[in-house]
Amino acid sequence: MRRYLAAAAVLAGWITLAGWWTFGFRAFTTDSAALAAAGPLPRPASPLTFIDAAGDTTTLARYQGRYLLLTFMYLHCPGVCQLVTERLRQARGDLADAVPDRLLFLSVSLDPERDDSAALAEHWRALGSGAGWVVGRLARPLDPRQAADLGRLGVWVSRNPSGRIDHSASTFLLDPAGNVVEVFRPEVPAGALVAAVRRRLS
Repeated sequence: MRRYLAAAAVLAGWITLAGWWTFGFRAFTTDSAALAAAGPLPRPASPLTFIDAAGDTTTLARYQGRYLLLTFMYLHCPGVCQLVTERLRQARGDLADAVPDRLLFLSVSLDPERDDSAALAEHWRALGSGAGWVVGRLARPLDPRQAADLGRLGVWVSRNPSGRIDHSASTFLLDPAGNVVEVFRPEVPAGALVAAVRRRLS
């Protein structure tokens, strides 16, 4: 009986941790709804406008001609952003031979009011992200048009009064023509992501 109670306590702990990582499991379940609403793959990526770490305004179209692994985050994120960023760091190391000539990584902050270009550049230097990993922030605070563009991509985002931003934790693979061809949920391990990208590059 004691053994079963211990196992139940461990399971409860894991469920609690998963709930915290995923903002009450919404980062997974709401992801599914947003991806379904965006439509089947492949699909054109929306014309997302953002500001890069140099302070220049640009769009996703600038990076056409190479594969692009796109994810969304923000520096004050208390949970899933760090998990996804670490997975991408592992993947970038394993795909180093393709970066940056055939593959780029792009992380866009959903919190442009707090994550200015200098803060983002410093954070990415501290992570040791290396060449071929572009970082930026939305070109303006989230508004209906921006939310609609993100929705067409398959991204949901919601900001609560505390300042925390709940958002999609998926990583999007865009082909050289700018189409979303694969979506990797946050639970997909780095090795599986690398294998999928390798198949596309071959």
